[in-house]
Amino acid sequence: MLPRHGLADLIAWAREPKRKPMIIRGARQVGKSTFVELLAKAMGLNCVTVNLERATGTC
Repeated sequence: MLPRHGLADLIAWAREPKRKPMIIRGARQVGKSTFVELLAKAMGLNCVTVNLERATGTC
């Protein structure tokens, strides 16, 4: 895994009491989800992933 240089910036954002929502955009498979999971781990939080694009075959 490549180092995530922006993790310190995300931690600072998350600790800000009056922060605005953050949207992480980018191409497929560049590490957006991994980045958020690393943030949750660094802050001692649980992370739940919901994938609305993956079909499960059930309703």
